[in-house]
Amino acid sequence: MDNAWFIFSHEKTLLDSRIDAVFKRLNELQLLNDLRLAKNIAQHYAHKGDRFISRLLQQKGFEEIVINQALSSLDNEISRALEEARIKLGATWDNSEQSITLLYRFLSGRGFSESTINAVMKKLNNAKRYLLLKAA
Repeated sequence: MDNAWFIFSHEKTLLDSRIDAVFKRLNELQLLNDLRLAKNIAQHYAHKGDRFISRLLQQKGFEEIVINQALSSLDNEISRALEEARIKLGATWDNSEQSITLLYRFLSGRGFSESTINAVMKKLNNAKRYLLLKAA
């Protein structure tokens, strides 16, 4: 029994050292890079808000500093939200209560912060006002 335990323990130690060597080599080759992976995930979800992306990266076990660096590699959250709003609305922004509610719910569901959503609403209203003045 003791002999079997010794063999098992020895094999496990050898296996652990091989695994450690593989991880070390992958890190040396930059094939295991938390920041690069976090940036790729953040870029994939760039159509979502920072809150959504941050929560997703936290759930995947990334450290806060890596999450912040990944988020900072993206375009400004307001410009991303504005682009999503333009895609969603097309040319139908009429500043009605229904459009405001629809857009607010849409952007909120994408994980954009309230301050970002309010900034987008303000920019859309200013753009609509500009177009009306230009047309007059």
